[in-house]
Amino acid sequence: MPIPEDTKELTNLFLKLCARDPCSWASSQIDEGIPQLHRYLFLRQAWQNVVSDDDTDWMDAYMRHAKSHPDEPFSGIGLALEACIEGGADR
Repeated sequence: MPIPEDTKELTNLFLKLCARDPCSWASSQIDEGIPQLHRYLFLRQAWQNVVSDDDTDWMDAYMRHAKSHPDEPFSGIGLALEACIEGGADR
């Protein structure tokens, strides 16, 4: 699908993608030449992968993996988390 080059069409695309203030995104891309559609899509995907503050399941996964594969790259993350928790740190 080609990227719309018209502000109205691009605004409608941002609207379909649930962007806040779709007109500003579209106007910036058209008027300033900034690839805002690409930027918005990247940021939207990135925000979907941000772990919420109250979700600590990822810690358990890292600690389990470190115990079963202590020599693999990044296993130190799980070992460090375990040491912090054993030392009394809050999750």
